[in-house]
Amino acid sequence: MILAVLLLVGELSESSHPAVRASPQASWEEGSLRVRIPSQVLLDIEVRRVIQSGLTVTFLLDFAVPRARLERHARLEVRYEPWDETYLTSLLSQSQKREETFSSFDSLAQWWEALPWTVSGVPRLEGSSRAELKITISVVPFSANEERDARHWFAQSIEEPRDLGSPPAAGGPGAQSARDDMLGALITTAIKRRALRTFRWTVTIPEQERR
Repeated sequence: MILAVLLLVGELSESSHPAVRASPQASWEEGSLRVRIPSQVLLDIEVRRVIQSGLTVTFLLDFAVPRARLERHARLEVRYEPWDETYLTSLLSQSQKREETFSSFDSLAQWWEALPWTVSGVPRLEGSSRAELKITISVVPFSANEERDARHWFAQSIEEPRDLGSPPAAGGPGAQSARDDMLGALITTAIKRRALRTFRWTVTIPEQERR
């Protein structure tokens, strides 16, 4: 079921949709870099259609500051509950974790527009050239629970048979960690390849006021 849904939405072509013209706004607030994303992402015709269908839609956000060799990631899940006619959201990042419920799509869009995404750990960048923040949003009809199911299935499918009577191989925990990292990378890559829409921007990071 999961793979069928992903295959269906993966056939939608990004090039057939107009680009989002509004740009994110970056600013320094209380010593942290915060970014606000335009609500046109939610208002995209295909994105809104899938949300209204009742599927959980996951927004995978990647923030990168090349000059600082820094990357941050966040996830926002949105699900429409047709029986209650409400929109449920679950946000998770390195510095934020919150859940909200909205009674209408308009209120959801207003919340999205005002939501400050925190890009933590950005250092003061000296020099004459302006630092840039690269933002990528992958919109995927795929929830965290479905991701866990896919991860479990993927792990089972590639697990090598081992003689239960033999002792564990040396360095087992390290090998397990490496395999978990590999699985995470494979799952993330597979999910993003099935993205319904992908939005990309490059914005200039404003200079931070000296204290």
